This record gives sequence, structure tokens and C-alpha cells, in this order.
Amino acid sequence: MSNYPAGVTGREFAIAGYDSEEESYRECGKFGYARVLTYDALREIDRIKVLLAEIAEGKKPASLAATLIVNLDYLVKHRFNGVEIEECPFAGDVTVSWYGKQGDWTCPLCSYEHHEDAPEPDEDWGRDR
Repeated sequence: MSNYPAGVTGREFAIAGYDSEEESYRECGKFGYARVLTYDALREIDRIKVLLAEIAEGKKPASLAATLIVNLDYLVKHRFNGVEIEECPFAGDVTVSWYGKQGDWTCPLCSYEHHEDAPEPDEDWGRDR
């Protein structure tokens, strides 16, 4: 007996999560926007880096770290500019999460969420081995 509603097994993706994850090479190639840091945001990140080093060395109080976390959160949410691109140039390793024969991954450059089907097995592979 389970605590799930009728017709729910617990093996559903929303409950069980992905079956597996793998690091794999992918190319994006989607049209849209890419998020890039502004020059001011880069300067702010550099300032935060210096302050974190001073906290680590004991030159600044550790309580300052909480303020820096708030500043970083603000940078991530508000200090990016969207730049229109014709085709996302990302090519590299990403984490692909598999549930059944469906693979999902997100482009780290343009944030496009890719969904792909697993390739069909090659019937000829291994016949002559």
C-alpha cells in the first residue's frame, strides 16, 4: 500500500527524478538571446572577489559575506544584458539527464532547454563480431 493517489506508481518522473545523468558533448545552434555580463557587473564581481579574499585572510569580518551573497544574487538576476544572436555558438560538454528515452539539457550560454530522443540502437552493430 502506498500514499500515492490512485493511478500513481511513484515511478513517474516528477516523483522519481531522472533515470541517469551523463556528461556529453552537445552543440546548441538555437536562435534567440544570450545573456552576457555588463562591464559594470564584471567590475562588481572583481570587487566582491577582493572582499572575499580579505574575509578569508581575516582582514574583514565574516559577517560581510552575507552582504556579498546578496550582491551576487542581485548581479545574477539584474545585471545581465540580453544580446540577440543568430545562432548560439555553444559547443561543449553538458550534463544530459535521461528519463526513459528522453534526454534533457540546458545550454549554458543561451539557456535554451533542449529535449532529445535517445538514438535507436544500431541493428548491425556487433553482428560480425
